[in-house]
Amino acid sequence: SSPGSAYFVAGIITPCFDLFSSVYKDMEKIWGKGLLISSWMKFFHTEYYSEEMGEKLFRRLILFETPVDQEDYWKIKHEAWNLEKKYSINNKRRINIDPGFLTLEKFILLTGKNYSHRIYLGKGVFADLTLIYLNGGFKSFDWTYSDYKTKEIICFLTKARNYITFLNSKPMIMKERQQNDK
Repeated sequence: SSPGSAYFVAGIITPCFDLFSSVYKDMEKIWGKGLLISSWMKFFHTEYYSEEMGEKLFRRLILFETPVDQEDYWKIKHEAWNLEKKYSINNKRRINIDPGFLTLEKFILLTGKNYSHRIYLGKGVFADLTLIYLNGGFKSFDWTYSDYKTKEIICFLTKARNYITFLNSKPMIMKERQQNDK
């Protein structure tokens, strides 16, 4: 049985605000239109990117409108790696793209790094169960990246989840209207 579709959420980390419009245009060509785009958030949760991209980093999230088949997750991570390379200078990234997938039950990030809780999807890509939706809200784990535990990201993902709940209910609403019109 197929797990169905999920909604693609891209997390972007960059020191270069002016790069966003070009990167976003490329993203739209690959992944379609963005439905929701977060405001810029300061990214200070790890020094992992500091040597490569600098000290003053910012994050932004984008929810894309077209659902993605969960069997194609690994392809999205490869496309993200290709975009990062396109905008690199002297083999140093100026943008980091973290692909994630949102369903009504969970939020999963994709990574190229193995760890005890990550599931290998193939083609060098691992799935990281980052958050689950339980009892009316997102819950994190000990391994959840600290920025994905922040109020700003949880609020964005809650808003995105509410939006996809609405999108999933549209066929039901249309069906009810058609029945009422009879």
